Amino acid sequence: MDSVENRKHSIYMFFDENGVPFYVGKTKEFIVRKKKHLSEVKYGNRLYCYNKLRKVLKTVPVFLAIREVFTGIEEKNIDAVEMAWIKFLRQRGVKLTNLTDGGEGGKGFTPEINRRAALKRRGWFPSLETRRRISEAHMGMVFTEEHKKNLSAAWKPRPREMYEKISRNTKGRINAKVYECISPKGKSYYTSHGLTLFCEQHGLQAANMHKVLKGQRSDSKGWTIRRVVTSVPHKHD
Repeated sequence: MDSVENRKHSIYMFFDENGVPFYVGKTKEFIVRKKKHLSEVKYGNRLYCYNKLRKVLKTVPVFLAIREVFTGIEEKNIDAVEMAWIKFLRQRGVKLTNLTDGGEGGKGFTPEINRRAALKRRGWFPSLETRRRISEAHMGMVFTEEHKKNLSAAWKPRPREMYEKISRNTKGRINAKVYECISPKGKSYYTSHGLTLFCEQHGLQAANMHKVLKGQRSDSKGWTIRRVVTSVPHKHD
């Protein structure tokens, strides 16, 4: 029996209802790899190969939909064999769902793989049928006590101090729009680091100034405000 290091690899494929392959993969543990694919199908992976396999499995048994086709391949040759199979099938007009020409599996996603995957998903929104299938796949799931504990910890409200720290670190830096604030004496001030910080510096309530901006009130402590669309010189006290 081969050791783990010398274990032979194999080529497997996904087959549609007519027995036509639509995905080519390689593995050294076919049973483990097949379980992984079925898990991706069950939990709603949106890659095209899994969307198609999900439909196939409604009418085709698993042992016919995912099959080994070539075994006993040495590790040093497996990439070349996978690429050869993909090329062979594509040259004969078989429409494969593989994102690349093969040889990358187990080595992480390259920028090219990520780009092609993003293009396939662009503008995609799950249909009612897809959402129904995902919902049904999750029905009846039993979580372990450890899983429940981890979920509880993840959803536990964060300490107020953390939110205050985030507020201090981001105030006046994120999405800071420019406004012209006019004092009761008619002097104009232009916000350089957002309205909230400006209001704190001048004893105003940002919520009330927003109401003035929306026309819900005439002024706030005699102050009025308007949004500045173009850049202007900033004036301070």
